[in-house]
Amino acid sequence: MLEGATILVFADDWGVHPSSAQHLFTRFLSKNRVIWFNTVGLRWPRSNSYDFAKIRRKVRHWFGRNQSVDHFDSRPEIHDIPLVPFAFGKPARSLNTWILRRAVSRCSQTDGHPEPLFIVSTLPLTADLIGTIPGATFIYYLVDDYASWPGLTGKLVRQMDREQARAADRVVAASRALADLHRKVTDRIDYLPHGVDVDHVAIGCQVRATRKRDGIKPTADVIFFGALDERIDQELFNAIIRARPGLRFLCIGPKTGAKDRLRPAPNLERRPPVPFRDLPNLLGQCEVTLLPYVQTDLGQRLAPLKALEALTAGLPVVATDIPELRSLPAGVILGKTQDVLISGLDRVLRGGIPVPSLDVLATHSWENRAERLSEIMISGRAVPAASAMRSPPD
Repeated sequence: MLEGATILVFADDWGVHPSSAQHLFTRFLSKNRVIWFNTVGLRWPRSNSYDFAKIRRKVRHWFGRNQSVDHFDSRPEIHDIPLVPFAFGKPARSLNTWILRRAVSRCSQTDGHPEPLFIVSTLPLTADLIGTIPGATFIYYLVDDYASWPGLTGKLVRQMDREQARAADRVVAASRALADLHRKVTDRIDYLPHGVDVDHVAIGCQVRATRKRDGIKPTADVIFFGALDERIDQELFNAIIRARPGLRFLCIGPKTGAKDRLRPAPNLERRPPVPFRDLPNLLGQCEVTLLPYVQTDLGQRLAPLKALEALTAGLPVVATDIPELRSLPAGVILGKTQDVLISGLDRVLRGGIPVPSLDVLATHSWENRAERLSEIMISGRAVPAASAMRSPPD
């Protein structure tokens, strides 16, 4: 594992939800200095309660009132950076570059003691940072195809995505489809699938076994957990709920304003998101996980995090046919139509299907993924990209 380095991470807001980047870099904290930048600026806010709440949270953070949830036992140094939405085009890009450079220069000081410096970004908005910080190794961690997200300035986002991938010392893709999408612009790309916190999430197996032993009725037959955003086929979700009125559906996640189109139903219960520490217990109280992802280009490039967590808690998964889910070891039923997904739910609830053993799932642990990421980062430092050695842009 990498030791004695300073790692600057540009990613989602720390503590809002336990993302893959948060899982990974929590594993680097004991031996490295990790500085986390909460970033925003890809999309212009919309006039709904979800975006207003997000703006309020960001403003509180900017004034030092960080109320993020501690999903993990430790946290990095956290900084909030106010950025201009990409809806303003090239002027926003120029201003954001100036803001980002200042933030990096301020936070990467080593008090006269040189140490390895890495910049890891999950967002294309940092493309103009590459080559501007002497001695820094730049890692582009691809977790989503943001240029395909509705509501974003797709052309500019795609341009910066390509530039960042081309110039980065290493590109790390969370799905094979994301890796394939970027092979046209770089050969310095590695595939690193998502992992799972096996020791923690496996508590769900114990809860499930105890519940069945004692004959306790499940809280719900079918659970969905996560944000109802552009990645979820909510019309399909609505149709499945109505097609099986005898099943109890539980949806755990934040209200997402106009993006939330899940309609009320007698057999549907909605709950707000739970802290990660409470998730295994909740999963153990249900029977099967439903993941109805969209089947657009965005959906086909997804790297779903929830499927491994559900399997580790002992729940089979019924999901739309996302390529990245096809490689999971067992316990998953994939389909492209409503009928196939409903049939999958019926099959699981009638008699269940085998899920992978914890020994098998342990090979997918976040510890293993962090070790592999460490190797990739070190290799990027050893053989820097030629484009990353360019002079800073004007």
